[in-house]
Amino acid sequence: RHYMSSTRAAPVIARLSQRIAGVSKRSMSGSAQLQVPLPTVNKFDPPQRLLCGPGPGNAHPRVLSKMSLPQVGHLDPYFLELMEDIKSLLRYSFQTNNEFTIPVSGTGSAAMEACVANLIEPGETMLIGVNGYFGNRLVDMAGRYGAKCETINRPWGEVFTFDEIKAAIEKHKPAVVALIHAE
Repeated sequence: RHYMSSTRAAPVIARLSQRIAGVSKRSMSGSAQLQVPLPTVNKFDPPQRLLCGPGPGNAHPRVLSKMSLPQVGHLDPYFLELMEDIKSLLRYSFQTNNEFTIPVSGTGSAAMEACVANLIEPGETMLIGVNGYFGNRLVDMAGRYGAKCETINRPWGEVFTFDEIKAAIEKHKPAVVALIHAE
């Protein structure tokens, strides 16, 4: 639907264009006009790699082919239908009936932050296993949300024993326990 007819919009667009041009001229007055040449960039042609880390991972060719299809908006009825399918598959994967099971589009750190933001209340104790970079990041995150952070620590790459975790839970009585599985 149109909010303004094209005949009424033309003078508005013309005034905006003049205003933008005037700002550009004023901002450049008194100094030499900068001429930035168009850079030469390489063709985007990433090499084939086998990704074996915790993420990102190689996408299946079927997934790659689907990514070349037309996009739909986040409010499109087709998108909403697709999202319901994804949510039901996630509920199956995690064996839960929680209707608010949703995919998080973002990095692992974004998912970590979503968990902290939704699980911890200011003043509650959060026990965090720190054995590398992401454990320390989790401590920082939880602290920003007001958690009282208690940690158990191991050198990078070493794992916690069940007894260490159990003892720390008994000692600190945390509301939330967090361990990183990719250090």
